[in-house]
Amino acid sequence: MVNLKPLFSGDALAMQPSAIRKMAKLAFQPGMISFAAGAPNADTFPVTEIGEIASFVLAREGKATLQYGLTLGFSGLIDAVIEFCSA
Repeated sequence: MVNLKPLFSGDALAMQPSAIRKMAKLAFQPGMISFAAGAPNADTFPVTEIGEIASFVLAREGKATLQYGLTLGFSGLIDAVIEFCSA
């Protein structure tokens, strides 16, 4: 294996893992129930439904679906949320 350490700067060699990375390593162990943000129970994911929705959107919107949009957000979704909240 090639030793790349001589190519690293002093700052890079001194870097330590962040507390969040250490916590995440523990949070994803089998049997662990994590209440950390961004780590919901994967058993609750509606994988089939999300797959159907993704297929529908890709078939309907094609390549535009995979592009970055305006930072304001997707206008169709904004309109749907406004309509939902107004009801």
